[in-house]
Amino acid sequence: MNQADQVREVLPEAFKITDPAVIAALANAVNDSNHLVSLVGQWLLMRINEFATVPAMIEATEISDGLVREKVMQALGTPFVCDAAAIPALVKLMAHQNPEVRQMAAGALTRVKNPQAVPELLNAVNHSDPAMRLAVVTALGRCDVKEKEIVMPFLTKALTDSDERIQAATRAALDALGELDSELLKKRKGP
Repeated sequence: MNQADQVREVLPEAFKITDPAVIAALANAVNDSNHLVSLVGQWLLMRINEFATVPAMIEATEISDGLVREKVMQALGTPFVCDAAAIPALVKLMAHQNPEVRQMAAGALTRVKNPQAVPELLNAVNHSDPAMRLAVVTALGRCDVKEKEIVMPFLTKALTDSDERIQAATRAALDALGELDSELLKKRKGP
């Protein structure tokens, strides 16, 4: 291993963010009047999953700043993080009072690509908020083939949702899973 590779390997660990207050400071830097500070803050916040530890990111989801919460949830839902420790925080955020936060949490939960996330998404299929149901159905369309058998009954039921947007998203999710024309759905729709 050459010297440059050694530096690349050590550098991320040397600058690990373990304090959620640092993540909040990055969000404040984004709005700084100094253009250079703002750009650095944006760059770091967009790559937060490379620098912050999962516990720090989970704590940062409690920060009221929407930008911080959005970037952290996106980071928690990246394959790079893919940590089961993120699931409880994202599930908690699916019950947040802000509908946008709930939708972002559902999307991030899907991107975690951890089988433990699927039951939590399935619990939200019948949510009273149509926007949340829409986010969940869309998210379920991105699940792994391994979870398809578990997801199919929920998606099949969502085809009859009272909201046409959810019906359309469900058809798209089923199509993404290769199940739009399955025998199960033909039986569900009738002759």
